[in-house]
Amino acid sequence: MTSPIYIIGNNPLAHYLGCQLQSAGHQVIMLLDRTLSQTPPSTIEISIKDDRRLTQQHCSLDAALSMQKNAELVIITSFPNQFNTAVAALSPLKIKDAPVICFTPFKDMSYLLPIISNNLYSAFFNGYIISRKNSISLEGRTPDISIYSHNQQEPDPKVLEIFASASIRVTKGEDRLFDFWQYIIPYALCSIWSAAENNKISTLLKDKNNAQILHSLVDEFCAMAAVDGITPNKNSIMKKIYNIPANYVYPLHQSIINNGKNDFNFLTSLITKTSLSQEINIPQTYKLLKKLYNSALP
Repeated sequence: MTSPIYIIGNNPLAHYLGCQLQSAGHQVIMLLDRTLSQTPPSTIEISIKDDRRLTQQHCSLDAALSMQKNAELVIITSFPNQFNTAVAALSPLKIKDAPVICFTPFKDMSYLLPIISNNLYSAFFNGYIISRKNSISLEGRTPDISIYSHNQQEPDPKVLEIFASASIRVTKGEDRLFDFWQYIIPYALCSIWSAAENNKISTLLKDKNNAQILHSLVDEFCAMAAVDGITPNKNSIMKKIYNIPANYVYPLHQSIINNGKNDFNFLTSLITKTSLSQEINIPQTYKLLKKLYNSALP
C-alpha cells in the first residue's frame, strides 16, 4: 500500500495541489486544524476550473485531524497566523524521512528543522488561484513552483517525480533570500494596498494617478530588502504587478472582506520590524498600514 501525501492548510493553494496530485493517482489527505473544528468533514469537495484549457474537474479529498500512516510527502500551505496550530497535526514519527515542503513564506525557516524534518524545503507558488465557495479557478499564466532545500542538498528526486506526475513545473532556486524578497515584495505590497483601498490591484492600476504611488511603494520595499543585502529586480517586480489577473483578490483583502485578517499580522510585522531595525523611511507604506488600522481593522 502506498503512503499518502499529507497537505496542511485548508485554503485554495492546498485544494489546488491536492486535486492535481490526486488526479495524478496519488493518495492525498488534507490535515485539518483541530482548533477550528472538533468534528471535521471526512472529505473536502472541490471543483477546479481552468479557463485557459477550457477544463473543469471535481475532486473529493480525504480529510483528517492527524497522521495515521507514514507519509510519502508533506505539504504545508497554512497562512502564517494559522501555522502553529496547523502543524500540531504533524507527527515526526509518521514523517520520518519524507520530504516536507512549506509554502508559508517565512523569511527564516531554520528553526523548523529540528521541529518538523531535516528534509525540509521552502517553496514559492508562482500563480494565481481565485476561490469561490467550493470552487477554485486558475488565472493568468500557468503556475510553477520554486523550491529550496534547507539541508543544502539537491532536491529529493521523489519531490520532482511527484510534482512532475501532476504536471506541476518545479524549479530549484539558487538564492532563497533573493527570491524571498522577489516573491514577498509584490505579494505584501499588493496585499496591503488592495486591502487598504478595498479595491483589486487591477482597478487601482487603471488610475494613472496611482502610477507614482506604485513606484514609491516598490522603492520602499526594495529599501527594506537592502537590509538583508539584497538588491531586488525592480523591473521584474513591476512587470509582475502589472500582470496580475484582473479578477484576482489577495488573501488579506479577501479575508478582511470576510471579517478576518489572514496575513495581516505577518505582513505588518515583517514591514515594521525590517523598517525600524535600520530606521528606513517608508512613508507611503505606513500610510497604507495606518489606513488599514483605522478602517479595515477598527
